[in-house]
Amino acid sequence: MACLFSFPILTEPDIQRLAVLILEATDRLKGPVFSSAIRIPQLNIQLRQALASEQASLTVSLSLESGSLQASWQGYTFLLLSGIRPPGSKELEKLQQDFKDKSQTSNPDLLRIQNETIRKKLQLAREEAQKEIRTIEQQLLHRKKELDLYIKRAETDSLTGLFNRGAYDRLLHETIRQLQYNPRPFSLIFLDLDYFKEVNDTFGHAYGDEVLRSMAFAMRTAIREGQDLACRIGGDEFAILLFADTEQAERIARSILSDMDRKVSIGIAVFEKNDTPEILAHKADQALYHAKENGRGRISMAGTSRERQLEYMN
Repeated sequence: MACLFSFPILTEPDIQRLAVLILEATDRLKGPVFSSAIRIPQLNIQLRQALASEQASLTVSLSLESGSLQASWQGYTFLLLSGIRPPGSKELEKLQQDFKDKSQTSNPDLLRIQNETIRKKLQLAREEAQKEIRTIEQQLLHRKKELDLYIKRAETDSLTGLFNRGAYDRLLHETIRQLQYNPRPFSLIFLDLDYFKEVNDTFGHAYGDEVLRSMAFAMRTAIREGQDLACRIGGDEFAILLFADTEQAERIARSILSDMDRKVSIGIAVFEKNDTPEILAHKADQALYHAKENGRGRISMAGTSRERQLEYMN
């Protein structure tokens, strides 16, 4: 261990003066001054607490041990920096002599001038640290916005503006996991445009795209923005994650069916305890199949128990 200097602490100005010496020592040792400046406020708190104890004063030693710059007093050690390359023996001797001269007690007028200089340097270091922290925070906020935008684009269907299949899978799994711990009404609605292939073949894909957009508009109009989730999960297949009970699910399904001139088949499954995403999706899919088998352009509701048969409503 190499002791760079020892410094007596009697009053608050001494604590401030020690801080400047530490910053200078960090710079002389080619260490990161900014990192030292960040640690100094915590060191000052520890020193004030020690000074407020029964001891009228204390002596702080600044030492370099195994690449670590540390302050110690009364058996307590405070780590300031690590990873510092130790200086050579001659350079170390010069550092020790320089700091010995600087840490000597001076006359009151000189101390007052030095303390004012110390205060200004500390204030400047603090302002620079705060400025750099604000810059980092702004950069992080900008990166977060970029990431959020990237995720939104990656999870959005470009034609309809609805969530895509990848987003649907993620949202359904997250929702079911939350419902296991915080139960609430939830319904999964599957929707399928009837005879959509024939529409494309007869009128062309441009017309088919308009039908898909109309379907998306009908879904967004029926659900509650910011609460329920509308997804396009296939070419002419759609899904709604609805945080509501059976009655509300039926009302929304009827609204979409009406807006689409009954050219859509709809299957509804209500979440039950112990349902997995796969089980709930299977129930909604079976309900949709039942709607198609019974003439299309209608709604089919899965039973509230596994044994109950599916029912459809005109």
